[in-house]
Amino acid sequence: MSKKPTSRRQQPDWENTCNYCLYLQRTPGNNGSGNCTFHREWIPRSAFSTCSDMSAQPLEDGIYTLSTSAYGAWTYHRRHEHIRTRLFLVQGGPADAPSEKPDTRTKKRG
Repeated sequence: MSKKPTSRRQQPDWENTCNYCLYLQRTPGNNGSGNCTFHREWIPRSAFSTCSDMSAQPLEDGIYTLSTSAYGAWTYHRRHEHIRTRLFLVQGGPADAPSEKPDTRTKKRG
């Protein structure tokens, strides 16, 4: 049996947060909050949130809020309620598309 190749670079714990996740759809203004398109939940603070799939720790399924303990390690707090995603307009989205209504300003004279 061959061994798994080990990474030469240790991955810091903060790289396992929602801040680095590709599923996070940020709000315009980039204030650290956004929609998780994988879990379909709202993430209020992406730098202090993670999920069971993103974390390096073995965790139950769900979204977790992170806080630091007295020794500098992360403490995981599982979020029990599901916070639905919030809708927001993105420039160039459907709201900016031309309407389907006919232009009634110019009438044909006949």
